[in-house]
Amino acid sequence: MRKYVALLAVVLCTLWYATPAAADGQVVTNGGFETGDFTGWSVSGQTFFAGVDNFDAYSGAYGAYLGGTGGTVTLSQTLSADYAGDSLVVSFALGENIDGIPTSGSNDTMVVTLGGTTLLNLNNPTVDAGQYLVYTFDLVAPSTSFVLSFTAENDDDYWSLDNASVIAPEPQTLLLLGPALAGLAFLRRRVSA
Repeated sequence: MRKYVALLAVVLCTLWYATPAAADGQVVTNGGFETGDFTGWSVSGQTFFAGVDNFDAYSGAYGAYLGGTGGTVTLSQTLSADYAGDSLVVSFALGENIDGIPTSGSNDTMVVTLGGTTLLNLNNPTVDAGQYLVYTFDLVAPSTSFVLSFTAENDDDYWSLDNASVIAPEPQTLLLLGPALAGLAFLRRRVSA
């Protein structure tokens, strides 16, 4: 009988560890720019056309703005996953701040890449000024370390960016579920015998 109680305790502990953690697997640092700056991000190119303010927030207090007149500015962050091939959910809110229709001959582009793969390539889009679109992509991690980048040029004004998110699963949760189920099956077999 003591063996059964001990086995039951082990199975219950394993099930307790197998329950999902409160963390959502978020791998982006400061994706909502709520620090009020670019903490966790690298900015390159025409850096004087990039910043964080409360005007460009989609949600929360702050959002980022990216411009670049006659050139580009890139906002990037190196991310990691437990394994290459992990499932990822990438999302962000993007808006364009322009006063009316883009000027003829202007460049209003936004290119979003993850691990060198282009997720979004906008070139002089027709966007209502001040309106955000939320983009979501389901894909796999190209490796255990990869870069998320937003490269922008906006000769007329700025792009607004907020809520950049990359969510990865927690594989240890699923790995612990197997032994827990095997223990329950063993316990059931032993009690039935």
